[in-house]
Amino acid sequence: MADAGCGPKDVGASDRRPLNVTAGEGEEVTPIGEAPVNGAVTDDESIYRRLSSSGPSMICIDSLTGEERPTSGSFMPDDDGVSVYRLVTLEALGLTWRDVVKTRWNRVVELEVSGVRAITPLDVLSDSWPHGVDEPAHPRNAAHALITGWAGLSKNERHRRAQGLAQIASFVANGALPPQRA
Repeated sequence: MADAGCGPKDVGASDRRPLNVTAGEGEEVTPIGEAPVNGAVTDDESIYRRLSSSGPSMICIDSLTGEERPTSGSFMPDDDGVSVYRLVTLEALGLTWRDVVKTRWNRVVELEVSGVRAITPLDVLSDSWPHGVDEPAHPRNAAHALITGWAGLSKNERHRRAQGLAQIASFVANGALPPQRA
């Protein structure tokens, strides 16, 4: 059975723009080098989402383009939201999408924060150094954030929001590589 989120992708390719991140008045930013860690996540940022597998629950074939794309299942939230990583923080730490990958079957997609926030009532909030994760000391965790706003939504409303996220997401690379370890 095809996922309703696997129809044609109806949004244009996102433009890559330079990222200018500044803290607003009264906002706390704990820098690691030049990386914003606990500050506000701005609309002009990009975020990465690690897909736990490359199977049909996470990836489908777009019926119009024939290209792979994430399914709505890639964005179903946990109790606290959907885990993502802030690209600006990763880059400031010298990390790439490869550092988000944990196993060879992981895939990574990119979303613009402004696109996430356009799907009401979703938001992106910084969640640096989350508790209860494996590899808690990995530097990628400084870039951790959450897609929030799922509370109070019905199952169908959550599914529609997840479909919207799948439509605006694009794969960072055709295939994931194991993370580079020192």
